[in-house]
Amino acid sequence: MKFFSVIIGFIAGIVNGLLGVGGTILVPAMIYMLHTERRLAHGTALLIIFPTSIVSTFVYLQNGSVDLQLAWQLAIGGVVGSYIGAKALRRISMKWVKRIFAIVMIVAGIRMVIA
Repeated sequence: MKFFSVIIGFIAGIVNGLLGVGGTILVPAMIYMLHTERRLAHGTALLIIFPTSIVSTFVYLQNGSVDLQLAWQLAIGGVVGSYIGAKALRRISMKWVKRIFAIVMIVAGIRMVIA
């Protein structure tokens, strides 16, 4: 199982580097393949994405593919929103967390196909 976890992390790292969405791969993989409880999967995915995002960010910075002004503006709202979301996770049933996650994924997928 440890090797399988490393493979899932490797795939998520590639996806994060290419698309910036490694958690999208990690959460379902941890829940359905590694049998991780949903709340634990969400928190663990965030911890995993942190170092992989740092590495990807440095590469993107070196390539000149980052708008620093926009990044800081979005980060301000993102930090506040992530705090509220993380606190809300303890109060929302896992049934609703699953539904919210699915809706976000479906809407994002549809927008990507249409755009």
